[in-house]
Amino acid sequence: MRRFRTLLALLVLVIVVGCAPDEERPAEATPGDTVPEAVAPEGEPGDPEGGWDRDIVFLHSDADEPLLLAWHFRQTLEGEGARWLRSLRVRSVTGWESVLDDTLRVPRSRAPWRIVPGGGVAIVVETDDALSSLLYADGPRSAEVSFDEFLAEWSRPEGGAFRIFRATGIVPEPSGVEGTGTGPELREREGLVLDLTRAWIAGEPPPGDWIFLEAGAGTHLIMEERSGTPPPASPALEPEDDTEAPLHAIRFRGWSRVAFQAQPWPELRVEWIETRAFERARRDIPQRWRISSAGGEVEGEVEATSSHLHAGEGEGPLLPVRAYFEVEGEMRIDGESIPVRGVIRHVQR
Repeated sequence: MRRFRTLLALLVLVIVVGCAPDEERPAEATPGDTVPEAVAPEGEPGDPEGGWDRDIVFLHSDADEPLLLAWHFRQTLEGEGARWLRSLRVRSVTGWESVLDDTLRVPRSRAPWRIVPGGGVAIVVETDDALSSLLYADGPRSAEVSFDEFLAEWSRPEGGAFRIFRATGIVPEPSGVEGTGTGPELREREGLVLDLTRAWIAGEPPPGDWIFLEAGAGTHLIMEERSGTPPPASPALEPEDDTEAPLHAIRFRGWSRVAFQAQPWPELRVEWIETRAFERARRDIPQRWRISSAGGEVEGEVEATSSHLHAGEGEGPLLPVRAYFEVEGEMRIDGESIPVRGVIRHVQR
């Protein structure tokens, strides 16, 4: 609790520094929080009129006491400035909660992936400019992710990176748990953080779905949706095979780290094999997924155990969907069968 209060005491300082005019910031991001530059198809720097997504997701995989903190930030350029969309979803023992949904308009930045503090959001950075903690506080509602140890990183050819850390998540105890008289008791859990930055260039749609599966600090599988071409063919099925026919198939790519050994998977096929109706958006959404590579080196299934669904606004009968799914299942990677838990971010435009 003392560490949490120390970080909260830095809120004012961080907000003042974070909102300083762009010309007062360093001309280039320092190594602690740099990400690969966005690259256009020709290999030149990405179109500045594109955008950046950043997702920071803390996952404590305990079926009895789950804790999942899902931050999403999106920057797009607007005139002479930038528009920052921010959201925070919390999954705890009491279920899912929408903690933050807002929009900031800020000056353009030379490091568009950097989180803009303000409006209850604060950051703590170390001397090398690396993000140390991400916090939200608004009255009795609060959440913190503290980055403890860097584990792995993969770069995206279009710009951005996937980074995994050991981390600590902190939220208030559920209502009804007595505090010490100086404030609410805090629930602190150890887990993993996925810090995901993705760039896109003008004229292209923003990035799509991603999947983060884990089985402890040494085993992870990260996948993201690819657009433009159909998914690879699934492994051939024998006539007597009773595998369910997919309802929808999507092209993905991924990276695995099993027993601390990293491996890229440039072509993956993700299939919806069970769906359910999301009445508010008048759409079907996935409930169970099958994941495979064409050669069969990667294969398995995961199923949603809980979800947070949001229907956006739209002119047509079908509304856009933003969703998080908490999932569990089993994956086989290079012959090794691994029980996994994780989270999927899903969008339908």
